[in-house]
Amino acid sequence: MNHQQSLTEQCAIFRDLYADYQADHVEQETKQWMEEHLYQCGNCQEWITLGGTSQTAGEDQHEPGESFSVQQTSSVHSSSLTKEELKTIRTAKRMLWLGIGLVTALSVWVAFWFYF
Repeated sequence: MNHQQSLTEQCAIFRDLYADYQADHVEQETKQWMEEHLYQCGNCQEWITLGGTSQTAGEDQHEPGESFSVQQTSSVHSSSLTKEELKTIRTAKRMLWLGIGLVTALSVWVAFWFYF
């Protein structure tokens, strides 16, 4: 695997995880890897500068035969979801985690109430 293909795969992973990174929903190791990648990758820096959803000119340099290239991933995300829809999805994720937390806390409280 050459360096350009490796960088493309890393960019795809970075961009897939970026929304969770912004919401602080990634592990510390992942966060550190993402920060290192961003420091080294001009294409991802430009991608974030442009809003984190649109293609950049640098992505056109990737080989067309790469099946899961950043170019393909970005076009799917940017064409199928608007910013408002992404915001709604993020809000729904937060509400889901809040609900899970509340159910867990309630379960613990009930367990203590029954057994003590």
